Amino acid sequence: MPRYVDGRRVQLLDIYYSVIGILHELSPEEMEEAFQQHIAERNKVKTV
Repeated sequence: MPRYVDGRRVQLLDIYYSVIGILHELSPEEMEEAFQQHIAERNKVKTV
């Protein structure tokens, strides 16, 4: 259901992909952790 915040219309939505399901937005902390894990995995592959 849409609502107005600071004069702007805002509506939250869920995005569903076939076979994947729903994607949840990560918090900034979770995003940083996922990024650091990605970098570590990428570096591990390069050094092997």
